[in-house]
Amino acid sequence: MELSVDTVIKYNANDMEDIDSSLGDNTAKKRKLNKKSEFQKQRISAHAIQLENDKLAGQERMLGEEYLLQQFPNDKARILDYIFNEKYNQHTPIVRIGQAFASRSHLACLKPRTWLTESPINLVANMLRMDIEKEHQDQTYNTWYMPTFFTCELQKAELDLTATSKYLDADRYGGNIEMCEKIFVPINEDNQHWYCTQVDFVKKKVYILDSLSNSTKQRGVMVRKLVQVLDTVLQHKFGDKYKFQASSFEFDESPNIPKQSNSDDCGVYVINFMKVSEVERMSSIRFQSEAERFNIAMELVLHPKNACGFLPQDHL
Repeated sequence: MELSVDTVIKYNANDMEDIDSSLGDNTAKKRKLNKKSEFQKQRISAHAIQLENDKLAGQERMLGEEYLLQQFPNDKARILDYIFNEKYNQHTPIVRIGQAFASRSHLACLKPRTWLTESPINLVANMLRMDIEKEHQDQTYNTWYMPTFFTCELQKAELDLTATSKYLDADRYGGNIEMCEKIFVPINEDNQHWYCTQVDFVKKKVYILDSLSNSTKQRGVMVRKLVQVLDTVLQHKFGDKYKFQASSFEFDESPNIPKQSNSDDCGVYVINFMKVSEVERMSSIRFQSEAERFNIAMELVLHPKNACGFLPQDHL
């Protein structure tokens, strides 16, 4: 809890007046001098507390150039300053990868101790998609990374099959269903928590990838409903070429994956789960929160498929 200097000073000044009025003149003068000295000490202390509060708040709200230069090598600090410093236009898009784009205000959620919005998750989904397209120009994409918008469509009370199935087009997030081995679907729980599910058609398993140690049965129920709707969409889109019924797969609600140690990094874990891809390898995921958030931001801005472009010499 932050202390207000004005509140501390006002309280103590009023306190002095009350004491002075109840004492004789000589005693009051002597007591007033003592109180004045104590009051000055408290004022200094209160200012010190306020300065520390301002310092911490400043680091949380605005990652300035000076702070970044103290923490990171010069080239990295300049890139992070370009992304996070509030002196630059916050509404100008600085990342556009595939179907997703983000301004500085969208990427601000990658600052330390900040809950992630959907923007970085969707950008990473598009980045991973673009990386796969580069490797498989014949459109044999074996892993599909769905955006959060697709999940929202699956969760609607009235499913629009035509609109939802368009996300599965080869020029968006889908491809040849007969070549697909995995589908990642990120899930937002009441704007308070991120987790994701991975449908593995090879192993015939559905993994619930949740970084919270107290993962609830409710999430298992939610994922089962989501996968049932996903089956419906896949059958509508691909017909007989879709030869599975994912909702009948084994559901693994507690795979061996790392757990978050704070309340902010669930979205960062979802991004890491998608990037690692193989559930068996996810147990090795380890990262320092601030560094990982900055790495994600830089990877997006510096990605060769970032249509907004970034020329380091313009900012270093």
